[in-house]
Amino acid sequence: MSNGSGQIELEKQVVVKDSDQNDTVIKDTKKITRPKKQIEKPAEITIGAGATLPIPGKAYSTIKVWVSLKLPCEEESIDKTSEFASRKVQEYLEREMDLALGE
Repeated sequence: MSNGSGQIELEKQVVVKDSDQNDTVIKDTKKITRPKKQIEKPAEITIGAGATLPIPGKAYSTIKVWVSLKLPCEEESIDKTSEFASRKVQEYLEREMDLALGE
C-alpha cells in the first residue's frame, strides 16, 4: 500500500500579446494540500484548457488564458475524477477569461 500525495495543483497562465507581438506572461500556481489517506492503487489526473481572445479596442492584440488542474485519485476512480476535473477547468477558464477581459 502506498500513500497518495494528497496534493491538488491548480495552475493558470495568462499571456497578453500586444500589437507589436510582444508577450507578457502572468502565471499563478496554487498547491492545496488535503489530508493524506491510504491509496491502494494511486493515480493522477491532469486536465487543462486554454483560449486566445482578442483584446477589445486594440487591433492585433490578444490574451491567451490557460488553466490546468492536477488531482490525485484512486485508479478505479480515474473516469469520475476526470469528469469532475474537466467541469472545474471549464469553470475556472471561463472565470479567468472574464477577469482577463475586465468583465
